[in-house]
Amino acid sequence: MCLEELADLQVLRASELQMSEDCHDDFPWSGEDVARQVRLRLRLLLALHNEGQGAELLKIPEIYENMFSTTLDLNAMGFSSIEALVQCWEDIFLQRSHLPGYVFPAETHENWRVVNTVTTGLRSAVFAILLARYPEGPDPFELVQCLEQTLSGKMSDMFKANGYIYDLDATTQGLLCGRGSEFQLADCAELQMLLHDMDDFVRLGCREDGSLVVKLRDGEFPLLDLLDCNVGDGTCSDNEIESKDLTSLKPCDVKLSISGLKTSSWSQSQSLQIGSWPNKLSDTEACNSNSNLLNPSPSPKIKHELRLILGSDNYIGNGLPVAEFFEVYKKRKGHTLPLEGYENLKAVVLAMPEVIDQTAFAATDCLKLVQSAKNLRVLSVTKAGLRQVLFWVLLKNPSGIWAELLEGWYLDFAGCTLSSTLTRHGYEKSRHSALLPVFQFLHDMADVLKIHPKNPHIYMWAEEVEDPVLSDSPLLGILPEMIQYDCLREDYENSRSKSNLSLHLATAGIQPYQGLDAGGSSNVCHKEDDCHSSSSEVSTDLGEMWENRHNSASS
Repeated sequence: MCLEELADLQVLRASELQMSEDCHDDFPWSGEDVARQVRLRLRLLLALHNEGQGAELLKIPEIYENMFSTTLDLNAMGFSSIEALVQCWEDIFLQRSHLPGYVFPAETHENWRVVNTVTTGLRSAVFAILLARYPEGPDPFELVQCLEQTLSGKMSDMFKANGYIYDLDATTQGLLCGRGSEFQLADCAELQMLLHDMDDFVRLGCREDGSLVVKLRDGEFPLLDLLDCNVGDGTCSDNEIESKDLTSLKPCDVKLSISGLKTSSWSQSQSLQIGSWPNKLSDTEACNSNSNLLNPSPSPKIKHELRLILGSDNYIGNGLPVAEFFEVYKKRKGHTLPLEGYENLKAVVLAMPEVIDQTAFAATDCLKLVQSAKNLRVLSVTKAGLRQVLFWVLLKNPSGIWAELLEGWYLDFAGCTLSSTLTRHGYEKSRHSALLPVFQFLHDMADVLKIHPKNPHIYMWAEEVEDPVLSDSPLLGILPEMIQYDCLREDYENSRSKSNLSLHLATAGIQPYQGLDAGGSSNVCHKEDDCHSSSSEVSTDLGEMWENRHNSASS
């Protein structure tokens, strides 16, 4: 598809974009879209400017504005200066010690692939297919079929032409050749990388039955910005680098000018690094993970069970006496505690200092939960039923899930992003990594998840797992319906609604939040219980959950 045709598609969407402009501030992806589109533009800037031979660091904002007719908004992305951005985005920028003050395209497979999808027209084809099916979007296998039909070739050949062939084994080849009912996105690393490289306008989502789809982010296709940009050509002497703005190319020449880049030298470079999804966990959590490998500790499942028991209302304050522990555990779990090779309970306790307070254990012979950020946030998401959402996603994607998939799936399911929901449960928020809460959430769920043996960024079933509502509620000492997931109750509750509730109760002559205690004896609580009576019956059927959610919303 040529750029003129893409311009026509942009006109077709103009009315939709104008209609959504008024509510742009409330759109859940708007903040992160800024960084995604800027990252694409900076990759193209470094590839186009001076024929990819570098640019003066302090002139990057000026070159950016001249090329894309828009300012480089550093504050919107959380950066105080262009130097801070370059230092953070080391996967895009390369700095050389012998040429201080200049930046170059980082020699990585990811940068080469992204630019290559522009030159081959693959980005244009993906955009056209998703736009034709907007807003629903096709499932991953339907996208593959449409690409093969649009570009008149096999998907495996397209992967190879764009640098995506790494481990296309016989199983993946078979899935791409027609067994669509068996296709799982987690089984095709090449398609995952392709969608990841296009995440400035592509996201994952789900249909009402929970099945995975690929869709547009509801924003302009970034490549269309090139229709209005001024792309300069430049020369570079052997001794110095000069930034020069020469005559602008016509819009139809943009694709050809990018095609003329010496990207083949990138692919043949010995220093080229494989572009992969970086680990977004903190250094502390990474160190803890590594130390666990060196010093084996009780299984994540045992840790989770003790975390919930000690974090329940009965024992979160004063702890659980050791003399009562085995009785309580057997009552809530239905069997005795497996010691997993440890001599006794004391040895188990001493092996998990991140869960059980060692000082309290030595001084009072009581088991108390460590009041750490991780323990508290795991308790919070468990009581909110978010582990049940994870269970539903895995039912539809048994081959594995990852942060981008979970974020997009949840957005279509609940109407808001999972990352914003998780921040209300104690997960860290980062302006430089919007998905950090989701990465942490997946890392915390080690009792039900394990890392995929071939793809370290993918999580899959750790073992046969039952609905967390049924397994977690007895450990917390509560009824299953108390943690049955309800997106209307959980995901739309924010500080404004709480303030409005306080004002409403005060106006009615009731003390704010009266009756919202554990006793639940007031009329306010009884009315709330009546409103959620439809959730009293636990169900793991996703279709039924969707129907209940829509019925509740309409009523």
